[in-house]
Amino acid sequence: MNPSIRLMEEKDLDQVMTIECAHHYSPWSRQQFLSCLENDIAWVLTDEEEILGYILFKIILDEMDLLNIVVAQAYQGKGLGRQLLTALFDEAKQLKRPSIFLEVRRSNAAAIHLYESCGFRQVGLRKNYYFSETGREDALIYQLNFDETCL
Repeated sequence: MNPSIRLMEEKDLDQVMTIECAHHYSPWSRQQFLSCLENDIAWVLTDEEEILGYILFKIILDEMDLLNIVVAQAYQGKGLGRQLLTALFDEAKQLKRPSIFLEVRRSNAAAIHLYESCGFRQVGLRKNYYFSETGREDALIYQLNFDETCL
């Protein structure tokens, strides 16, 4: 497997939606992905024609906001999430954006571990931010500041 990253295209959305729906209790809609294709930055991680994962982010003034990152369940634990994050870091540095922010479900231990291992620090909390099977769930707000890391 030799995955590569490219811009997400509308033709990718069937595969992306399959991954999204399998991964999230309250998945993004196809319309939300279409909006990101028009207004934000969306990349897919592919191995030939198969989409292994994706990352969506936006640039706001001098920072970036990570909107969504998912690796297909069959490919989790193989370093692909880190590969997507590294590409995001490279883009942030190239565009001279010193900070990246994200929200993550309090219960998403694997994602929290990945973010913290990449240098993100928790800087806030959004109470009852996400829908969950039991009602609502808090979001932890994380920030990566490139001035404070050695990435």
